[in-house]
Amino acid sequence: MDRILTKAQCADITGLSSIAIERYETQGLINPLRNDVGDRLYGAKEISLLYQAKHLSLTGLAPMQINTLLSKPENAEWADILTHLKQQTEAEMTQLKRQHQHISSLLAETPGNNASNNISNNISNNIGKNTVNIQHSANEPQMSLPPALEQLLSECKQTFSHLPEDLFDRYLALNRQLLSQLVTMKWPQVTKNMVIGGYTKTLQSLDMVNEGCDFLRQFEQLAMLDEDDIRVDLLLKQLGLAKGGRTLNEMEKMFYRVLSEQLGSAASPAQQRVLKAALG
Repeated sequence: MDRILTKAQCADITGLSSIAIERYETQGLINPLRNDVGDRLYGAKEISLLYQAKHLSLTGLAPMQINTLLSKPENAEWADILTHLKQQTEAEMTQLKRQHQHISSLLAETPGNNASNNISNNISNNIGKNTVNIQHSANEPQMSLPPALEQLLSECKQTFSHLPEDLFDRYLALNRQLLSQLVTMKWPQVTKNMVIGGYTKTLQSLDMVNEGCDFLRQFEQLAMLDEDDIRVDLLLKQLGLAKGGRTLNEMEKMFYRVLSEQLGSAASPAQQRVLKAALG
């Protein structure tokens, strides 16, 4: 009979945090049993899947991508994806080596603060474009929302303080812009209140916020990928945006429109491919 573990024991053995374990459960990778009082219990199958997920996370794959791979009964795509990741990593290592050589050259040629400024400029030029642009948008003056919504966004900062602050700030900036559009919609007030009320519930859900921030992180990473990178295909499949995928509802389309507006012409080809699949 399989050894049954509690969540705390599972976290100790796998080295994953409780939040990470719950995220994999929410995404459907594992389905632990529960005892009479509702506590989760983890057996050999769950431990094995979580171990595999932990090792795959070290390759740079996001939780949703890992879930897609491990949920497949066949592993035909693994070799292609991991080979591509290996090639991508080697290319990045080559680029980092060139950057290191350039920094060393600047240090040798330019003394004092001027060298520091040149190095900072060199590194800044290698940061993903859209991360900078979205952060810039988050710092721009924002439209004031009704007090209740302003309070909600403020409370979110405290509720989800476990998330990376810069990423969560960009996520809130996107949602602030979306809420501002909802507030100004020329809908009957009853309809508007229902839509806004339903949407604000997503900003209070741990699972939804984790998923939203995870998506934004993956979307920002697209700025460093080629348009035909296999990871773009994998993300489209996860989002249901691949050919023959699901039809987005109006709120989802509005979110992608806001994302598109914030990026503007700075969107990379890979990001444009995702936005085009979402918005048509």
